[in-house]
Order: sequence, then C-alpha cells, then structure tokens
Amino acid sequence: MSRTLFMCPPEYFNVEYAINPYMNLDVPVDKELAMRQWQTLKRVYEELGAKVFEIPAQPGLPDMTFAANCGHLEGDVFLRANFRYDVRKPEAGHAAEFFQKKSRTVVTLPGDVVFEGQGDTIPYGKDALFMGYGKRTTKNAMKKLAGMSKKKVYPVALSNDKFYHLDTCFGPLNEEPGGFWF
Repeated sequence: MSRTLFMCPPEYFNVEYAINPYMNLDVPVDKELAMRQWQTLKRVYEELGAKVFEIPAQPGLPDMTFAANCGHLEGDVFLRANFRYDVRKPEAGHAAEFFQKKSRTVVTLPGDVVFEGQGDTIPYGKDALFMGYGKRTTKNAMKKLAGMSKKKVYPVALSNDKFYHLDTCFGPLNEEPGGFWF
C-alpha cells in the first residue's frame, strides 16, 4: 500500500450535537463496538503496508476520531483544517501540535478559508487531487491547497446535505478515464 495515514481512536466518540444529517442525539453510540472496529481497521491498514500515525484522542472532542477532517497530510507538510463548526475547531490544533512533534511543517490557512481536510480532498494518481467544496469547505481553499501540494486540484461542488464531505460520495477507482464512482 505504501501510504501514510493518520487515525484517532474513538476513545471519546459520542453524538453530543448534530452537524450532519446522520447524527442522531437519540441513538446511543456503542463505544466498545466502535473501538473494536477502529482497531480492526488500523490493523488491516498496517497489514497492507500503511504507516499509521495515531493522534491521541482528546476529552471533549467526540468527533476527533474522524481524524481525516483535521487536515491534509502530504509528505512532510500538514495543511491544518479550519473547521466550519466551532465545536470541531479545537481538533485542528491538537492535530497540528501532533504533526509538529513529528517534525512536519504545519501550514495554517487564513481565517476566511474554511477547509475540512482529507474529508474534502481525495488524491488521484501522483499529480492530482479532487477537492470538494460547498457544505464544509469553501472554494477559496482550492488555491491554498494547490499552492501547498503542487498538484493539480480539481474542484467538485457538493450541493446535497447528505454529502457534506467529498469522501461521503466520491472515490476514484483507478487512474483511467471514467474510473470514478459517485
């Protein structure tokens, strides 16, 4: 697999607020099941050859387990998220601190650029990225992302509330024309 991934265990995962159509305050989280599933996923990634960075979970940040949203990691550069919702903003600071300790360069975006990390960026081959914008990430993040990554960035407008991040609705299957699914 030869990829570097970052993950955060669901130690504090819970539904304490509703910021997407799938969050239901009346449905309890099975924390033991969530932890077992997370451990299995991490093990599978490692068995496939991925290097997994484990960002420590933080009390009071129940969505931090969705670590991909905390930023975009490319090589030795971590582009820190600017979350749309205040309840998630502290997550980006913890992730940035983690990557600084790992000797990564952390890039912080201006306040008017809303960017929710790898939830809205999907690599395509070695030279391109797809970037979703609309519900969570603003289109002006595209220029910043392109400048940081040196890759061609293809914008994808997200207009359906159920698809608030690009990774909820899109994934390249291969590098051939038509090799996508929506």
